[in-house]
Amino acid sequence: MAESSRYRSGTWSLYYWPGFRGRGDYARLMFEVAGVKYRDVCNDEKNADSVLKYYNQSGGNPSFPVLAPPIIRYEDSGEDFILSQSVSILHFLGTQFGLCPVKPEDDAHALQIALTVADYISEGHDAFHPIKKTGTYESQKEEAKPFIEYFKSTRLPRYMKHFEDVYTRCRDVNKYFFNSKTESEPTYADIAVYHALCATKASFEDWNENEYPRLLEFKQMMDEHERIKEYNGKDTTQKYCGNSLM
Repeated sequence: MAESSRYRSGTWSLYYWPGFRGRGDYARLMFEVAGVKYRDVCNDEKNADSVLKYYNQSGGNPSFPVLAPPIIRYEDSGEDFILSQSVSILHFLGTQFGLCPVKPEDDAHALQIALTVADYISEGHDAFHPIKKTGTYESQKEEAKPFIEYFKSTRLPRYMKHFEDVYTRCRDVNKYFFNSKTESEPTYADIAVYHALCATKASFEDWNENEYPRLLEFKQMMDEHERIKEYNGKDTTQKYCGNSLM
């Protein structure tokens, strides 16, 4: 399935906070759909020590400087490649594994969608963390209530209507948002939107997906993708934390 064999023979690792899906699921879903083996380091080790080495710039960073997780790393025969930032990871893996649109114009639009998803997730996360972005939701739960309500009633539907409109236009031509180089597989933009829909439902259980019938159709199709379905069904797959779109 992969577009490039260069990134198939070595070892891929993902560094992200353990115990929940969060933004780490962008990379996990890309690896899973592409059928590429990877190590989910912090979940395997059941602690955050490895990611903290990168996060604190304390010696875990032999390649290119990164600021925060999610972080992916590829090692093979002396090659050591490292990358962070969710959308950068999506786009790079999509390009390498053939999970990107064929036409450059479509790829530009796919990147636009992925960046919009990142904006949405960031806004949603901040609504649950209005006092301290790096603090826990539980530590600011009362203060967060009006911000969550505003996000849910105003920002969430604005973004979802946009994704619904985009998919409605694309669906007239494609099975997914865009046709990928692997033809039958979703692109990185599809995976970004799918993650956003799953995270939204996990954070807002009473969210009415039926208001967006095309997006619901899209999510159900992605749920039934063979490799996504297998990933979601694994005992080792992390759960969403139930707040913060994480």
